[in-house]
Amino acid sequence: MLKSAKKASKICFGGLPLVKNSERLHILITGTTGTGKTNMLNELLPQIRLHKDRAIIVDTTGAFTDRFFDSKCDKLLNPFEKNSEQWLPWNDCFEAADFHDIASSFSNYTPKLDDFFAKNAELVLSEALKLYKDDKDIIKLIHTIIYSDNRQFAKAFRNTAVSGIISESALETSAGIQSTLGKNITSLQ
Repeated sequence: MLKSAKKASKICFGGLPLVKNSERLHILITGTTGTGKTNMLNELLPQIRLHKDRAIIVDTTGAFTDRFFDSKCDKLLNPFEKNSEQWLPWNDCFEAADFHDIASSFSNYTPKLDDFFAKNAELVLSEALKLYKDDKDIIKLIHTIIYSDNRQFAKAFRNTAVSGIISESALETSAGIQSTLGKNITSLQ
């Protein structure tokens, strides 16, 4: 019917076309183990490449990367892969609120638990991102957060919004926040 009405997409599943111009809408592929979800994606991805379209693939097992990744035209976003695109937190910070959004994405804070150290680690990371926004030096950021002693840590945040919670006189508080923060940003190393 779709083909005769000239409403058939070039993208097909099992030989059946999608409705033309619906290719970029949401598609839910659901089913129990062994029903063919992966096979549908294995059929879809070559069609996307053939039409020189784009796809964002979340590949938790590496199966799609192994089968379809082409280093000449694809971008891999995986901090554990040596061929990954280089990403810095500042790449996504355009407004003041973006620093907090990035910091919260590294946080394990949940309002139900109201964890003092987790929440304040998030605030400190937001301020640290602001501190290094001009030179975008991830090594300096990591060094300040993970490797500096309490005096250096407090000095780095002296004139920031978190200076009240990071101080040389509150060693246990600063150390707890620094420890939590270090754990949260291990993927940046």
